[in-house]
Amino acid sequence: MNRNWSIGKRQTQANAHHSQRIQRKRDNQSGLSHSPAQSVINFSYKGVIIRKENHEYTIAKQVMISGCDVSKIQGIWNSGIALAGAIDYMLETAKPERLAEVRNQHRNWTCSNPHCKCTCLYDKGYEEFLDTPHPQIHCKYCGFDTFLRNVDDYWASDEVMR
Repeated sequence: MNRNWSIGKRQTQANAHHSQRIQRKRDNQSGLSHSPAQSVINFSYKGVIIRKENHEYTIAKQVMISGCDVSKIQGIWNSGIALAGAIDYMLETAKPERLAEVRNQHRNWTCSNPHCKCTCLYDKGYEEFLDTPHPQIHCKYCGFDTFLRNVDDYWASDEVMR
């Protein structure tokens, strides 16, 4: 007989998983779900603000880059790679100085919550407690607050299609 094997230990593990499953089910029924607070994410790809909702991409704001033909990226896209290619093609004719200004205005940041790590567009509307010594920014996806002094550590690149 194997002395390292214990039916009691296995039963304890099974009961723990079962109780966690029951708790999640009870929370979902009472409205306390573990899903994200918002399923819509706005982010910037090379200065163009994109809205991602249910794996569909649309242009969220008017493109303010001169020298571009915006009709190449209008509509709803279901492939981020195809949209990124269309934006890259559109930006070939853009004025470089205006493109640099727009990319600096529309910056992405990553949530500091280790369970979220969502990258979205930095929005001053989500800054909170500005009159206190420790102002914060609120993550639209998980609801976690990050101190504004730490946001510089969490800037994300706009070269990646999310």
